[in-house]
Amino acid sequence: MLNELFDKFRIKIAPAAIAPLDSLSATHKWVEQLQGMHEYEAHQHVVTLLGAYNRSKTPFDVQRLHILAAIEHFGSKLQHGLITQFLKNHADYKYAGKSLWQEIVAFYWQLAQAYHDLTSSVLLQKKPLASVLPTLVLRALHYQGKLIQWRYLRYELPTPQIWHTLHKLYRLAEQHGFASQSMVLKGSAYCSCEQAYARILLLHLMRPVGLTPNEIELAAYWAWKWRESISLSKTLDPSQHTHCVALSDSLPPQPLNGQTVMPDSVRYWSINGVLALMQGIPPDSNGHSRLIKLYGIPFEDNPDALLQHIHSKLASNTTLGDTLVFDMPATVNVSYGRKNITDGLRNPGTGAPITAYYQATGHPSEAYYRLSITTGRFNREIRAHGLLISYDENIKQVQTLAAIRWLEESASSTITLGMERLGFAPQLVRLYPVQDAAGMSPALDPAVESGFTGIAETHGSTLVSFEPMQHKYFDMREGSYIYRIRIQNLLEQKPEWLRVQFVRLTRRFQPE
Repeated sequence: MLNELFDKFRIKIAPAAIAPLDSLSATHKWVEQLQGMHEYEAHQHVVTLLGAYNRSKTPFDVQRLHILAAIEHFGSKLQHGLITQFLKNHADYKYAGKSLWQEIVAFYWQLAQAYHDLTSSVLLQKKPLASVLPTLVLRALHYQGKLIQWRYLRYELPTPQIWHTLHKLYRLAEQHGFASQSMVLKGSAYCSCEQAYARILLLHLMRPVGLTPNEIELAAYWAWKWRESISLSKTLDPSQHTHCVALSDSLPPQPLNGQTVMPDSVRYWSINGVLALMQGIPPDSNGHSRLIKLYGIPFEDNPDALLQHIHSKLASNTTLGDTLVFDMPATVNVSYGRKNITDGLRNPGTGAPITAYYQATGHPSEAYYRLSITTGRFNREIRAHGLLISYDENIKQVQTLAAIRWLEESASSTITLGMERLGFAPQLVRLYPVQDAAGMSPALDPAVESGFTGIAETHGSTLVSFEPMQHKYFDMREGSYIYRIRIQNLLEQKPEWLRVQFVRLTRRFQPE
């Protein structure tokens, strides 16, 4: 069905004496006919032919694989040109950039489908061709990974079905004994099925949704460089392993966080090797970007901020088991903007709530979702990277705090917000900086007015502040208790707010 949808928006190949899928020589002649075309137009022809290839459902033979390889080789050169255009100009032309993205994704989708179908076809044979199966599985994993990467740009997360397909492909490589076999992927680049799979897991753990296209491309490049640092094991080593993935399930990877997960399908690995490689990257002390080029285009931003983002996500110890799967209703009331959020947390009826419409995305256990708001409800306060709170149906209690990772306006008089839930049952707290862990508490001195407001998850270990937090220790008033806290990590910093992870050191009962 998706192939038919792609064909509606594509230029059809004019009838010709050559049937490019009949033989390898016919494919080469067809490729020669496209040499003089404009890059974008030729790319459309390639994607259309790949769609026809996938619909043909011809039984596997070696010539069929060679035909696909010839189309892939020619199309990859065109794909490189389109990606270069997109990374260089996506900010300058909004609608043309979307068309480029669709064309790039279509190419990856068709190749992922083609190699997956060939893998299934080979396995159905009475005597599977052991010589070609490793190549088919590797390329199916590779193109699934590229497809996922480019869908992150449009804020699309892998669905349970996609995770199921990825886990099944890797398990197939294990069962046939070639998971760690290094093979040619492209040019001089070698990769194993384990490394291709690890790259996908690693990029997903970097939480790339909401990053710019160039940042996602750089994150994907780093995931490629660091893929060899991840080795999947069937046996848990509690002293070393930090993450796991269940091959028989449809779940994304998750941190172990000290838990023991025993099913036979679980594979374990350590992220510590990747974190060590990140620590070895020298900081950019001059405030200028290092000479990093993506498809020949210099990375113009400071990569240190991206490294900090990736490090905080990889080092996070939040597991899917720790994350409450919140069943948000289809229609939800929300408030946005600093004043409305603080007013709403003090008294939900005063937070100027508006109506939004909820849409799930990705796996239900993950914290991402979408909200749609009609233009009539839109004002200039709401923007990407802001904060938002949601209420219960009676607008009597605040249920969640979330960050707006992206914002997209549409022609249908609505805006769509890409949300990441930061916590449940948020509450206002008062923060007072202190010099050290044993210092006097300014929160006990009524003459002290140096405190400022923050937002903390009830009984949680993260908080959001609209003010700079330059000290390591704070007193945090939470209701009738004052906690001495130590800031552990800066999780993220946006123009108007920041989020930190903290630990509670002491507690004192002190009614207000």
